[in-house]
Amino acid sequence: MRFAGRLVAGTVAVLFLTVAVLVWTAGRTLRRNLEGGMAHTLENEARVLATAAAGADGDFTEALRRFEEGSSHRVAVLDQAGVVLVTLDSVGSPRGAVQRDLPEVTAALAHGSGVHARRESPATPEELHVALQAGMRVIRISAPTAPLEAVVRAARGAMLGAAALALLFGSLLALIAGRSIAQPLTQ
Repeated sequence: MRFAGRLVAGTVAVLFLTVAVLVWTAGRTLRRNLEGGMAHTLENEARVLATAAAGADGDFTEALRRFEEGSSHRVAVLDQAGVVLVTLDSVGSPRGAVQRDLPEVTAALAHGSGVHARRESPATPEELHVALQAGMRVIRISAPTAPLEAVVRAARGAMLGAAALALLFGSLLALIAGRSIAQPLTQ
């Protein structure tokens, strides 16, 4: 391989590595920012539910039912011991279940609020869980993160398309510059 070829190949390799790191970092940052925004929204919803629960006389189940019908979120109301008092999710958070050891509930009991993203099992989709201490209760809301993943995937696809164009353009410039630099050296 001639000097010009090695110069162009090295430049293209550096361009490729730079673009790959940029796309990967941008995807991770976008995911983290979207997750933070979703956690903030869920925390606000928990505050609204806490206010509704404080004003509710007796059973809070009907208010939860109306809330869950309008969203894809699951809600559980826990006491200070982490025991589920009210829920519509009889599988994931049955009444009487102790959830004190869940990371978001532990953080809520210690600091007022907690956030944790996880899969309940390998077969279930990832969910974002937010818990908020509201007086003598803890409001725990869970929502699927699939919409976040769809946004990140679409953005990553757009970035890869732009990166391919940038690599093509950069390679062409590297070829032109490599030849112009190598030509006087080889003469």
